[in-house]
Amino acid sequence: GLDVMLVLDASKSIATAGATADAKAAATTLVTALKDTNTRVGITTFGRGPIGVQPLVDDTADSAASTGALGAAIAAYTPDTIEGTNWEAGIRTASQLFATAGKRAGVTQLMIVVTDGAPNYYLNADGVPVAGTSYPSASKDAKDEAMDRTNLFKADGGRVLGIGVGSDFSTTGATTRLSYLGQLSQYAVLLSGDPLAEPPTA
Repeated sequence: GLDVMLVLDASKSIATAGATADAKAAATTLVTALKDTNTRVGITTFGRGPIGVQPLVDDTADSAASTGALGAAIAAYTPDTIEGTNWEAGIRTASQLFATAGKRAGVTQLMIVVTDGAPNYYLNADGVPVAGTSYPSASKDAKDEAMDRTNLFKADGGRVLGIGVGSDFSTTGATTRLSYLGQLSQYAVLLSGDPLAEPPTA
């Protein structure tokens, strides 16, 4: 079994990129695949800041059903109506939920970040969302703040998988999106299954 946090990008850009259905499908597929495998799954969503939270629960037929905790959280997923993509907010919330649930002996903690790949907000020292220097485009400082969070998680034994969704991965700006997603995670794929360049694991 595993302990898995699904970190779902619910920024406005997800909707404008036509990726809402892809994000829901990715979450549903993962929850279904891990059902009844002694796995706990939680879900958190983010836009300009944190949005929704579903703490870790056992992934079973009941929790995965449309009326269950996980199924209902996925069904409720709706992109925000204001601009701003804050990877750090989602990753920090996921880390906090892992800490609250506690580690299980011999069980790997896996964070799965589903995003359109363009972080442009981060959190300041008071936890308040702040626009990155290149906002509204992808911002290196926003990416770096998110990487600091994932590196702390990885240093404690966690693993990170990035999943890219949306039509923006096929535009002229895709090189930056692919690079940022690869740097964020130890493993990164597009929803189509095409592998990205092997990212650093620091």
